[in-house]
Amino acid sequence: MGLLGLVALFSTGCSSELDPTEPEDAYLMFRDALFAGNEEAVWGRLDPSTKEFFETSHAELQEMDAEIDKYLPQADHRLAKRQSGAILLRDVKDGKGFFLHLMTLDKFEHDDAVELGSRVDTVAVSEDQKTAAITTRGGQKFYMTKGEDGQWYVMFYKSSEELKKSMAWVEANKVALRQTVDDLIAEEQKKREAIVAELMMK
Repeated sequence: MGLLGLVALFSTGCSSELDPTEPEDAYLMFRDALFAGNEEAVWGRLDPSTKEFFETSHAELQEMDAEIDKYLPQADHRLAKRQSGAILLRDVKDGKGFFLHLMTLDKFEHDDAVELGSRVDTVAVSEDQKTAAITTRGGQKFYMTKGEDGQWYVMFYKSSEELKKSMAWVEANKVALRQTVDDLIAEEQKKREAIVAELMMK
């Protein structure tokens, strides 16, 4: 299993023969890219909302990193960046890099059971032909959306409960860090007020 606890997916056909304007084929292209560890192809088959989610998460890491540098004592920077996750900025430069770092595509496992489970069981397309749901034989569901180019893309964030759970730490750490910073600011304010009060009494 990969970091997100997703089913590893095995390629059963040639992706170059698949038509991304068909939801089932678009899913298969995404599936094949996952197993092949083709980072560019995987990222390319994601829908805009998933990409935006990771870009936003990356921006939040940058915000935490900046707050740590600005408000926390120098001696606490390394530990705070490790605990908040901001340390990941050493390896990831944008939302795409963040996604690929978490996915660890080279660690996906596969066997005959996984190959069978990854095959398409049902395809349900909405009446307006803008969204679809692919259900695999293994019971995993992938939500798809049609882009302006007529191609279908995987709404990966919506499709994966594992992803939602695994990414909750970003927002939680951001809130915790903001509270720490607010406490430090309040403490410094009290010290300044105490000094001013003491000077006024002299």
